[in-house]
Amino acid sequence: MKTFNLIKLSLIICVIGTSCDNRSRAEHLRDYLQDELLPKGFQGIIKKTELWKGCSYAIDIKTKTGKIEEISINNNCEILFQIKKGDYFNKIANSNKCSIARNDSIIYIDCIDLNKKPKNDKSLLSDIKIEERNREIINKWKFKKDKN
Repeated sequence: MKTFNLIKLSLIICVIGTSCDNRSRAEHLRDYLQDELLPKGFQGIIKKTELWKGCSYAIDIKTKTGKIEEISINNNCEILFQIKKGDYFNKIANSNKCSIARNDSIIYIDCIDLNKKPKNDKSLLSDIKIEERNREIINKWKFKKDKN
């Protein structure tokens, strides 16, 4: 009987705990962008990658100081599949600008591809100033010595 009561109590706590946070997906994205993603800036070697459902990539980056930074990239699946351990990752602070360098090549990407978000998500994010890259150079590998 004690075990049954403990299970009921656990279920009640779970239901109450999950029902309190009733933010929409767009609101959650807004909070993530403002509080966690945009302010961060770091660079280093990619040590671990993990593909998540919905074309998101979790990346662990080892910085020059030895600290491990974690970031979730949400972009074109085709682009994400090209990111490898050992690549050099750069995230510019207060922006949506990321880049990955490998040998003599570099690719500029948006950390979060806001162009593929639903319209209601975009309208909620419209008042956030998000610095993005020139659309002509995005998601294309280039030689590092080429300007742009």
